[in-house]
Amino acid sequence: MSIQAVPSLLAFIAAVFLGAFVFFRNPKSLVNILYMTTVILAGWYAFTEFGYCISKNFDQARFWWEIDIFGPLSLLSLLYFNLALFDQSHIFKRKIFHFILIPPALAVVLTMITTDLVHGPPIEQSWGWLVGIYRLDTVAGNLTYVWVAIMWLSNIFIAVRYYFRTTDSRKKGQAHISIFAILSAFSIFIIDLLRSTILPNFNFPTPFSLALICSFTLYAYAIWKYDMFALTPITAAENIIATMSDTLLLVAPNGKIISANTSAHQMLGYSKYEIEQLPVEAVLGENVERPSWMTSAGHDADSATKSNRIKYVETNFRTKDSREIPISLAGSALFDNMQKPLGFVLIGRDISEKQKAEAELRQHRDHLEELVAQRTRELEQEMVEKLQITDTVHRQRHALDTSQEQLRLLGERLAEVKEEESARIARDLHDELGQLLTSLKIDASLLARHLKQGAVVGPDAATRAETIEEVAARSIGAVQRITKELRPSMLDGIGLVPTIEWMVSEFVTRTEIEVAFDGQIQSTDLDRSLATAVYRIIQESLTNVARHAKATKVRIALSEQEGVIFAVIEDNGVGITEHQVANPESVGLLGMTERARPFGGAVTVQGESGKGTTVSLRMPTATDLPTNPSK
Repeated sequence: MSIQAVPSLLAFIAAVFLGAFVFFRNPKSLVNILYMTTVILAGWYAFTEFGYCISKNFDQARFWWEIDIFGPLSLLSLLYFNLALFDQSHIFKRKIFHFILIPPALAVVLTMITTDLVHGPPIEQSWGWLVGIYRLDTVAGNLTYVWVAIMWLSNIFIAVRYYFRTTDSRKKGQAHISIFAILSAFSIFIIDLLRSTILPNFNFPTPFSLALICSFTLYAYAIWKYDMFALTPITAAENIIATMSDTLLLVAPNGKIISANTSAHQMLGYSKYEIEQLPVEAVLGENVERPSWMTSAGHDADSATKSNRIKYVETNFRTKDSREIPISLAGSALFDNMQKPLGFVLIGRDISEKQKAEAELRQHRDHLEELVAQRTRELEQEMVEKLQITDTVHRQRHALDTSQEQLRLLGERLAEVKEEESARIARDLHDELGQLLTSLKIDASLLARHLKQGAVVGPDAATRAETIEEVAARSIGAVQRITKELRPSMLDGIGLVPTIEWMVSEFVTRTEIEVAFDGQIQSTDLDRSLATAVYRIIQESLTNVARHAKATKVRIALSEQEGVIFAVIEDNGVGITEHQVANPESVGLLGMTERARPFGGAVTVQGESGKGTTVSLRMPTATDLPTNPSK
């Protein structure tokens, strides 16, 4: 790598560091954002300069020449940065300002990318490749360098003008260092331009990018030295004034407004330049008594400042569009070190809401007698209300009696179901398991007798042994089936969906009713009692279909969405009526509702005559579950 590439590489690294350092000290600051943008653009220029220096042939140098497009944009960004740094960012609000600056910069960039009219192709030197000679023999080249000179001179003018106009010593110091920073980079640019035009054969390296980064280092030093980022009493006061909700006006002794805060601009509707040097009487409403110090345009300023304070008075602010805003006005005189009056600080607080509240208070006072009369009428209605309360108590008592009756019927139904289950289990044990065990006993007895007689074991004995094994297997299967019907252990083993699939297959086998089941449950660790409740509700729904619906098809949809289980059981049967749903003796439906209630769930039943019945279940999975599992 050429020794000339080192300064360019260092300039690029410094640009990245400086931009990040300043930006992250206060990312919301417009000055910081523009500083980072400008330094990064200059850093890209340094990086392309580094590319020139390390290029080994014309094609590589040409590549770096073609991507060197951010030089003009860095000058434009520098102008924006200086305007923001020196308190001129208000000009950004004017669209014509951006229209004047941005299109020429983009035109310069496009010309440099697409043509050789600004500077020629890269030239190889003993110390590396160099950007081609500046083209002052073309109109585009001359216009480009005139634009570049205007950008540099504009930056210098902004800094010099601010230096001579500001009275803030901190800002004056920043402007002083900034002027030196701009002139140092501009000088290198002039030297490079002269080298290319006057002395084209005298080629020596001019690390313009390093000069740019040195310039921005001086900017950073100015920012650090004069506490741009630090919280000083001045910046604290400025922030407080800028963010306070009350309006603040600085008034000269002659009655002219010299400054106003953001709240004043918003309330009065004037811009910063419109309100400055505006007579303070222009913002005070007509037919309002002025404080005595405002009446003589400064002639009474000395006497007015002797009190050193203006007491609160209620007056009006008059906005740009002639609206009257009621305010509470207070103020204080300002003096210099020689106790010479400098003017006044006026603080106005919008009392529109206060006056509105006072008006409302008067209205409340005016309506007090009416409210008393209304209260009297309310007392007269209390007897009627008591009668209504008595009627409400009767209705609630009736509802309580109905609930108790439903609970009694539910208990009777549970006892009936228990007896039916006991009878069914006894029947299954007797009819199926009893026969299997009897057959097993007969086969075992014959086999034992055969063996005791000492007969040779032959095909007959083997056949009986296989029969015994088959009967034993069927007995085990019967026991497992009866056990699953009592309480499906599959819920604990393989989960809710497979267990319901087993129950559906058993239902189809027993009833020959076609059932379509779609189960989509993502949770694999459902609470045992909750899963049992869902299983029992679907089982009860199928039982009702078999008993009452006269259906030929059933559809079951089971899903889970955002921690809530949804189940829908639809059939094409006769359809349940509203009377049957509301009937207190419908203990099956009541049982389903009571199973869902402890989990925060809900069961709804809807039917349409001749088209079928729909049972809907909504069961949250994230709730305080009961401590005892549902049976």
